Amino acid sequence: MSAPAPDSYISAHAGRAYWQGVDADISGMLVGIPAVSKIDLQGSRAFLAKLGVGRGRAGLRALTRALEGGAGYVFSLALSLSPSPSLPPPLSVFLSVCWMSLCVWLRGSQARPEPGRRRARAVYRSWLASRPAVFAHRHAVHGDIRAHASCVVAFLFRPWATNACTGASIANAPRLSRSIGRVTEGLLLTIADTVDVVEPIAKFTDALSRKEGVRRVYNIGLEDWDVSAGEGTGSGGDGDDEDVRYDLFWNQWCLGHLKDDQLVRYLQRCTARMRDEKSLIVVKENMSTSGRDLYDEVDSSVTRQDEKFRRIFEQAGLRIVRTELQKAMPKELFPVRMYALRPH
Repeated sequence: MSAPAPDSYISAHAGRAYWQGVDADISGMLVGIPAVSKIDLQGSRAFLAKLGVGRGRAGLRALTRALEGGAGYVFSLALSLSPSPSLPPPLSVFLSVCWMSLCVWLRGSQARPEPGRRRARAVYRSWLASRPAVFAHRHAVHGDIRAHASCVVAFLFRPWATNACTGASIANAPRLSRSIGRVTEGLLLTIADTVDVVEPIAKFTDALSRKEGVRRVYNIGLEDWDVSAGEGTGSGGDGDDEDVRYDLFWNQWCLGHLKDDQLVRYLQRCTARMRDEKSLIVVKENMSTSGRDLYDEVDSSVTRQDEKFRRIFEQAGLRIVRTELQKAMPKELFPVRMYALRPH
């Protein structure tokens, strides 16, 4: 008997419950690494420019309307210090999570470790430099391993912790919430006259609903989104939503919350709302490099393999017109791939 598919564990209720507990702010930080946001947006603009989309340069065309799916979703990583009476699990996995914690904090904070630990930090980083990228492992990591990893990092970076391994919170470690409207404002509104937004968590779209250029905000899940349902709020001002067509559908770091069959149907609804043969559906998502899709029970999402995405696109009647990996992302993170899609 085969094991259940990873996407079968996805629960919209559990995912939204998780994100409801995340603060609504605009930090512009991804995984505690401020530079990631800039790298991400630059990569997205460059990708669209290769497809002939943009403003301010000869040969590029601006768009009339775009839709962003999952405007509030970004990477989320919150490692805390917590007690654990158990012994550390196998050293390789344990140290991988230590390396993940260390990389996030090193890159995201200007704080300096106290002098007595500088040598320890140097040795620690040197030894772990040959370790594989850790995000491929994090879905299988038990909570006790995370606790031990946090304690090790807290020892090396004592100024960042109030009381290492006692359950106290990290004092100055960078913390990620959602980056509200980061793609809408930083990318889509620079290339399109108006943008519609789909985001089930209302608090993450409060600011966007008042933003000039944002036409409609749909506070529903992508699995339920349908323009003809008329559930969006906003200014509108250009006719019945039954007639709305889009030049671009931008879906980034959100499709992992849809089951495979839900994703196929969502892409088919996008296809039905394309303006013309130049319209595009763009998918920008993390890639699993573990040889299988990875389910994350923390936010009830799945990280898919490249081959799974290609199979889903085919099932939705879409062809890939361009695809490439996002460049310059920190090596500790999952690879991020962009796909530009059109109907067969």
